[in-house]
Amino acid sequence: MSELTGISSVAKLTAHLAAVAFMGSLQIMIVDWTHTRAHMAAAVCSRSALILAIQIALTWQFVAANHLGLTFTTDHADNVQVVAYLLTYLSFGAVAGLEIAILSAGMALGAWSRRRSIAIGLAATALGGAAVLAYTVSKGGYLIAYQVGFPWSLSVEKAISSPFAGLGTLLMVVGLCLPMAGHRATAESAAMS
Repeated sequence: MSELTGISSVAKLTAHLAAVAFMGSLQIMIVDWTHTRAHMAAAVCSRSALILAIQIALTWQFVAANHLGLTFTTDHADNVQVVAYLLTYLSFGAVAGLEIAILSAGMALGAWSRRRSIAIGLAATALGGAAVLAYTVSKGGYLIAYQVGFPWSLSVEKAISSPFAGLGTLLMVVGLCLPMAGHRATAESAAMS
């Protein structure tokens, strides 16, 4: 994509902006399920404003730090501008992952006795949020440790962080699909009887 736009690492920025939109959308959807109508507008507006602010901040930080050949990864933990960009991204991911994990776990516990497929899906979503939180703590911890002079091996950081990122996304997507699959199976069996 860099060849097409002439901007180095634009694919990384695009991926990070998409991840913020994905996680923020999940937060808004779960808030819709957990908040009363009286508090809904404020909860949705505050999260929407935060998503927009993070995306603007990431874009601004990216433009300010973008140098030819520079990647916005932990490979460049020695570049303070890249670290600031990544910590902005990871901070949002940590907050979103934590909120998704806590709210989904609470809803899973509440639904367990009545709707098992929904409870299992929400539990998977909660585990996905926890995996995203673990990803952000691992990657952010490495960046901070590098800045203060006590980093661990970059290969260890990548070996830990990458599986958490993939697992988090997979569990959240599958977790949100499971309730619908269970609902369809229940509806089809009711229609046949």
